[in-house]
Amino acid sequence: MMQAVEVESSTRSDEGMHDLGTESDYGNVHAAEEGVEREYRNAHDCSNHEDVNDCLRDWAVDHEESRASVNEILAIFRIRTDYELPKDARTLMKTSTSIGQEIEAVAGGEYWYKGIEKVLRNYYRSATPETDRISVQVSVDGLPLHKSSSTQVWPILMKMEQIPEAPIMMIAMFCGSSKPNDLEPFLRPFVVEANELSQRGIQFGDRNVHFNIRAIIADSPARAFLKELSVEFV
Repeated sequence: MMQAVEVESSTRSDEGMHDLGTESDYGNVHAAEEGVEREYRNAHDCSNHEDVNDCLRDWAVDHEESRASVNEILAIFRIRTDYELPKDARTLMKTSTSIGQEIEAVAGGEYWYKGIEKVLRNYYRSATPETDRISVQVSVDGLPLHKSSSTQVWPILMKMEQIPEAPIMMIAMFCGSSKPNDLEPFLRPFVVEANELSQRGIQFGDRNVHFNIRAIIADSPARAFLKELSVEFV
């Protein structure tokens, strides 16, 4: 009889401990949910977006979502909500269909120029710069595309000094069997735009941000190559 009572008492004690553990688990889950909500609020600011399309577009870019993932979430939203959303990720992301038309045959290869202002506006697509001046470092260098061929690329890259965490941005890209055989068409669009922006700045909403180039970075061969063309920055 004593053994039965002891077993029953032990069982009740275990049940009590189990109940306490469950309450603790609920508290942990609640705290975790609050943490996730805070992280979401910090990572995503809907006030910068006009509608849910802008929110989803920004989310897809920030998290590097694949086209299939974006198509799936669009399908879920269309089924479960009344939001007017496109069926395909390419429409949501406003994927350019004219890249092929933007590539020109110049200087013995193919050349694509995106532009300084375009890459900066793309970076600040959902925010306004907190600085009144954007100073950049520009890099130009040649890179072999394959070990087994002579094909090489010559990108024009840009880095913002005021925003160290910002990624390096591509302004232009040349691809050919050798370096550009004529620097004029290779550098002229960049020089013209850089001079224009240094004079008028870039308008982001009601803020005009001054622009200037602080340095052009290149190794010895690239520096010698660039010195073949006489250009002047304002």
